[in-house]
Amino acid sequence: MDENKRKHLDLIQAIITRLSNNSFLIKGWCITLMVGLFALYAKNSESKYIFICLYPTILFWIIDSYYLSLEKTYRSLYNNVRIKKEESIDFNLSMDIQEIKKYNWYQVMFTELNTIFYFFIILIITITILVF
Repeated sequence: MDENKRKHLDLIQAIITRLSNNSFLIKGWCITLMVGLFALYAKNSESKYIFICLYPTILFWIIDSYYLSLEKTYRSLYNNVRIKKEESIDFNLSMDIQEIKKYNWYQVMFTELNTIFYFFIILIITITILVF
């Protein structure tokens, strides 16, 4: 592999790594916030803290889906650059509009792993609201 292609792929991989890290941090913040609000509920026995959990969880789900959609789009760009010939390497990090449409955040929102993670959190919140 030639040097220009390797550098271009390294640039794209750095972006993918940052986006993946952002997604991981968002999931961590979601759980941290939920546990914190549950602790406030346990201390004060005010049900408003449980209801408040729903809004940030949905917001985190949307933001996480956005980052995951960008990650998928950049993975596609990585694959496209990987198969390019050395002379056509231009260090362009722009994504094709078709790829952006292919990985919309609202489609990624309901992928299996993302849905299971956030559905489980929303299920815990809902059960807590109904039981307590």
